[in-house]
Amino acid sequence: MARKSRYVDQNIEAAKASLFRAGLYIRLSVEDEDNIEQNSIGNQKKIGLHFLKDKSDIILVKTYTDNGFTGMNFVEVR
Repeated sequence: MARKSRYVDQNIEAAKASLFRAGLYIRLSVEDEDNIEQNSIGNQKKIGLHFLKDKSDIILVKTYTDNGFTGMNFVEVR
C-alpha cells in the first residue's frame, strides 16, 4: 500500500483554517434619502458581492438587510 504524504494533509488543514465566514449587512439610513439610487439596497448588495468576488478566503454565509427596520432586527435576503 502506498504511503500518504503528511505534507499534503497539513496543507489541506491549513487551507481550511484560513477560510473566513462572513455576512453581508445592507441598510438604508434616513439621512441618505436624498441619494436613494446610489445607496439603494440593490446597489449596496452589488458592491458587496463585487468586493467578495476575488476573495477566495471569504465565504459569504448570509446577506442581511434592514430597509425600514431598526438596527436591532434583520430580514434575510435570498
